[in-house]
Amino acid sequence: MLHLRSTYLLVRDIDKSIKFYSQLLDMKPTTRTLDRWAQFDFDGQCIALCNQMYDYQAIAGGLDLDQHYSKAYLNRLSKHKTVFGNNIVLSFWTKDLNKEYTRVLALDIGTVSDMLY
Repeated sequence: MLHLRSTYLLVRDIDKSIKFYSQLLDMKPTTRTLDRWAQFDFDGQCIALCNQMYDYQAIAGGLDLDQHYSKAYLNRLSKHKTVFGNNIVLSFWTKDLNKEYTRVLALDIGTVSDMLY
């Protein structure tokens, strides 16, 4: 069974996005990791911001990618062009990821990405 962990938006400008959501939600981020991630936890829910530009810059800058990113994630980044401003990612968790992945594939309800983590 899938459980919703968080909802996050892919953003181009993390500082501008943090300012917007801080004003909208009337709170500061609960967590911030470098210029890559910020999250707002409230009422048992989480809205997070992911600066995917950080990943692109890390790749271009020669960061040790194997230490920071999975091969599946790097493969997705190389093939998928993010359109910022009109996307959302639902992050789910489950006790048995492989079993749930197989179940979702068998539903044949659309395209399912590789497991990234």
